[in-house]
Amino acid sequence: EKEKLWTEAERQAAAIRSLAGFVRYMWDVFSPGKDLLWNPHIPIICEAIEDLVAAEPGTELVICQPPRTMKSILVSVMFPAWLWLQCPETVFLGISCSEKVAGRDSLAMRLIIASDRYKGLIRLAKETWPWMPAWEMSRDQYSKTNFQNTEKGQRQCFTPGTTIIGSNCDYRIVDDPYDVLEATKGPPERIAERMTDIVSTYGQSWQSRFSAGGPKKSLIIMQRLHENDLAGERIKAGARSVVLPMH
Repeated sequence: EKEKLWTEAERQAAAIRSLAGFVRYMWDVFSPGKDLLWNPHIPIICEAIEDLVAAEPGTELVICQPPRTMKSILVSVMFPAWLWLQCPETVFLGISCSEKVAGRDSLAMRLIIASDRYKGLIRLAKETWPWMPAWEMSRDQYSKTNFQNTEKGQRQCFTPGTTIIGSNCDYRIVDDPYDVLEATKGPPERIAERMTDIVSTYGQSWQSRFSAGGPKKSLIIMQRLHENDLAGERIKAGARSVVLPMH
């Protein structure tokens, strides 16, 4: 309620300072004409992601939450766009269960960055931190699923079955790596095999995709499907976790 009384300058400052403030400020660009329902889980997730950014290199965060609760919006759309306001050189590698999902989220982020409202935040960040570059989107690489800014920050998208060659990143974002209907179909042993396949790929080919000397941070967000799914295995391995059950 207090935020309704904030000036435009205060809302802009909050958008640069915190991911939650950014989500509030950019919501009308992401979903014009639709109200943002600010449920309690949203700031919890935003704070966990901010803690990941501040953490030491190599930190891994796992977020488990039900479908239709803004998983992809917060992690795959809002978070990379927000971090570019502070660190435009950051390279993100996004992995989702299907090309459709990967393309949808990548396009949503691109639309946010191209908006006048976001460009206003870039100017304010430059005023706040004079050493920040006045960057913009690169025209040389500006496709739906793979785009770059003039500071070499990049957003790339892949699916689990794609061979990832020549792509290195600072942040690896794994957003619902399983196709739920396909992964939970068939006998228990076949389901367990699908769970293991993604876990193995995560620890092998996806693990080698980090840039040398970078943050090397991982963020997994998904709904739980099986006791041995990727989220469960990474939590067992000691990753930070935020688990938000529906009930």
